Amino acid sequence: PEKKQVVIYEPHSATARSGIFTKDYIHAFRRVEKLFLTKIHRKTTAIGKKTLVLDSIIQGLDKRGVDSQIVTSLDEIIAGIEEKADEDSILIVMSNGTCLGLWESDFVKSLG
Repeated sequence: PEKKQVVIYEPHSATARSGIFTKDYIHAFRRVEKLFLTKIHRKTTAIGKKTLVLDSIIQGLDKRGVDSQIVTSLDEIIAGIEEKADEDSILIVMSNGTCLGLWESDFVKSLG
């Protein structure tokens, strides 16, 4: 891609919160400029699966030189966007939840 990818990912569904996609997440995010992973607020309910360990993704991406971090609040997300996203970036938000309140925030409304 021509633009730098700044990604916010909220593993919200039962399968997304399970550990079955750890390697896939590392592969999928290997070329992003910055990845913000939102903290998991509840264990997976996927039968027979363990809950995703976000630090495993961070460590896997770190080995590939990808700047990534776990965020726990809307303020952290906004600060990260303001720091990393610019006119040479594309902001990608992946979530089927509220993304720590991002969608309802005045910040998103101000983006127009």
